[in-house]
Amino acid sequence: MSGRKQHFIPQHFQQPFAIEGTENKIWLYRKGLPEPKPVSIGDAAAQRDFHSKPSSDGLPTLDDLITDYEQNLHPKVDALRELEIGDKIDPATIAEVVTHLTIRSSFIRGMVKDAAVSMAEAKRAVALGEINGKKIELPKHKVPVAVEGLIIEEFDRRGLSALTPVNGSTIAKLMYIGLREGAENVLDESKNIITRLIGELADNFGQLSHGAQTKVLTEAMAPEPRVEKLACLDWQIISSANGCAILPDCTCIAFDGTDWTSLFLTNTEHIQSVVLPLTPALLAVGTTGSEELPNLENFDQLATQVSHTFFLSSCRRDELDDLLLGMGDQVQSQIGNLTNSAVSEALEGFLSTGEPVASQAQIDRAASQSWVSEQDDGQISFSVSLRDFGDAALATEVSGALKSVLGVFAQNFPISGVEGFTFANDYRGALNSIDRGFETYSDLQTTENEKYVGVTMPVPVLRDGRVKMQIVCRSSVALDLVSDEGENRYEAISVILHSLASAALTNLLQNKFPDQILARISDEYEGLLYQSTSGIFDACFCASISCSSARLLQLYEELAADALEKVLENVPSERRAYREHGNMDILFPAVSRMFGDFLNSTARLLGGQKNQEAELAEDSRLWLLLEANNLLAWFELFGKDLESFDEGLEGWEKFEDIFFVNRHYERIAAQFSIVPEPTDASGVYVHVPEAPDIDLLDIDD
Repeated sequence: MSGRKQHFIPQHFQQPFAIEGTENKIWLYRKGLPEPKPVSIGDAAAQRDFHSKPSSDGLPTLDDLITDYEQNLHPKVDALRELEIGDKIDPATIAEVVTHLTIRSSFIRGMVKDAAVSMAEAKRAVALGEINGKKIELPKHKVPVAVEGLIIEEFDRRGLSALTPVNGSTIAKLMYIGLREGAENVLDESKNIITRLIGELADNFGQLSHGAQTKVLTEAMAPEPRVEKLACLDWQIISSANGCAILPDCTCIAFDGTDWTSLFLTNTEHIQSVVLPLTPALLAVGTTGSEELPNLENFDQLATQVSHTFFLSSCRRDELDDLLLGMGDQVQSQIGNLTNSAVSEALEGFLSTGEPVASQAQIDRAASQSWVSEQDDGQISFSVSLRDFGDAALATEVSGALKSVLGVFAQNFPISGVEGFTFANDYRGALNSIDRGFETYSDLQTTENEKYVGVTMPVPVLRDGRVKMQIVCRSSVALDLVSDEGENRYEAISVILHSLASAALTNLLQNKFPDQILARISDEYEGLLYQSTSGIFDACFCASISCSSARLLQLYEELAADALEKVLENVPSERRAYREHGNMDILFPAVSRMFGDFLNSTARLLGGQKNQEAELAEDSRLWLLLEANNLLAWFELFGKDLESFDEGLEGWEKFEDIFFVNRHYERIAAQFSIVPEPTDASGVYVHVPEAPDIDLLDIDD
């Protein structure tokens, strides 16, 4: 029977590593000790009841089974040690020895226990809303599949699905954005689910590690699949560089084509070399048939850096003392990467939208493309046309003023997307006289009402396969640019900056998604909504750059309030008229224009507020309208989503992310009992109930 002090590196295997002049002493280098100490081989690499506790029923324990197994293992090890340098090694024999020593080591159990600590750290990171250094965010453009399932399940459980013809996915979208308005409750709950899962894993890891290792050894002292993989290598004996090779706690080290690490942490499919120190002077080395013998002059350094908590040596050497400080760092890093990757994968799985995953090449390309395109040469070049007024002298003066504005703008954004400027008294005529370079189906419309007259529009034109902007302005903008009146000139500059920002954003879009620019959106449903929402982020982005004054910001606020009032006044009457004529081709375009105008004007206001570092006053007309219609929480979420998208522009990877604006369209439409949803036939169906089917803001019991 074996004793209670049980070895995870057999005493027999340690024996050749004994300190010269002693029979049973060996140098122990342990992490946390300032220097090594000589210990007896009977005490080294051992722990009380490591494999199993004493038998309570007289049946053999795991340690008894290991002791019996060693009776057959020792002769095989002795035979290996009798080989000469350069001798080939029987693959089956060395593969069995290597596998048993690897599976048996304390390295495995210690690593898994450390993984429990790493899991706990990951749990805290998730609870704080961050994993792998990245902020955890809910998808904005689509409901995560798992969250959608939970919402639909709860909706069905309450028997509500029988009360509405709206399908479960549409209900989930509306409830999802309603939940997001409630202080990101979905994200909080998602994090809670994940952290609970991680906590359970961490609590059970210690027991799991012991049980897993015990189970493996009980079933096989050298698991056959592992033996077969290692037996495919070419093995031979080589000499250690200094005749004093160390014995790491993992016993074997391996090279995977990139790094040396412990054999246990190496994917068997990637193994190129394996090294087991048989004695201080002899190394057993296995390589794939295509690989040369590795250079192992620095074996001791490699073995110490992959050790977890200790290594053994027959020699006391100063250079080994220097390696104690960093021992275990590589293992800790690997464990951290593994657990963080696992947690990140679990969280991403829970928050996945179920969309096809883009290839890494596609993601890398989109993420790497930025504001500047290959055509940018840093030169300021543009045309100026005074269409129906002025003379050459005025044109030269306007060009000089524009060059100054573009020079400042070009310090932060590209201007290569600007083809030129056209100024005209006949503003609408000038807009529709531009050679667009592609087929259009309707005239461009100008904005003219009692509060606001549109004075400029960046018109997309196709030139040499790239979209550029011809910026068309009323003649007054040109005159104000060269005016002696400072306020007029400043506002004209703001107008030009707004158009330049739109041109830069278009440049970024086609750099990242060249196949999308001017293309039809393949998803018919998203494309239909995007007809009303495509300018939303553009409006916010441009206003955040160009809103030059509190007066202009106040105008933006009034326009947003007007747009909301128009929705409040006209959508109900359009719905009532629909009850009479029943023509969706009349209703949907009419209400869509109003929803789009409100969203666009609100986005422009939010961008202006960012520029002016201002907030909506609680006694303002818009604030009171939002409060009266339960839209304040939505207004705050809309601002957060726009800001978040703006912050992530450089890393924008998938065009579909922009469809978060469609989700806000659906939210506003549902507020007024207009509920569009995609059909199985790739069409769109619009529900127009007598009253809202669900209350977006009251989803709790």
